[in-house]
Amino acid sequence: MAKKAKSATIRSNQVKYKAVGKLPLYTQGGEQIMTNLVDVEVSQDVNWFKVYMANLAGILDVVGNQKMTVFGYILENINRGDNMFLGSIRETVSNLEEKGKPVSHKTVADTFKLLKETGFWAQVRPGNYIVNEKIAMYGSTMKRGFLMMQFKEAESKEQAGQTSLFDKQREAS
Repeated sequence: MAKKAKSATIRSNQVKYKAVGKLPLYTQGGEQIMTNLVDVEVSQDVNWFKVYMANLAGILDVVGNQKMTVFGYILENINRGDNMFLGSIRETVSNLEEKGKPVSHKTVADTFKLLKETGFWAQVRPGNYIVNEKIAMYGSTMKRGFLMMQFKEAESKEQAGQTSLFDKQREAS
């Protein structure tokens, strides 16, 4: 009976390791050490807690106070492509009123300020906010890295009172 060859692929729920060859490494003394080359494939992000935005926003609207109504509206209107919420305080008040959910200008302004202070978002320019990808985002690991760079840039420019590169690119187009 022939022996079965061991598989060169090891899988876990999220990661696949595959031996792809050998590579010689040399010590400082010139001694050769053979090492295994391993291809690592991550099939999905790990330790994610999925929150379905539309459902959460609806629940916050029903159970919460006026600030929760504003927050629910914001969650429903985050652009999935660039993780941006586009809307000034005045526009948000108006849009909520059109939906039959009147909220005062002060409440919306207070909510926007709280979201900024808690790190939920950073203001790119008046009426444009980028949501912290660590809190809410739609997409892949690669997209998360891109959004992280955009958020950090917007946050640092906001603190310095400068215009961000992201803002300049939008103005140019």
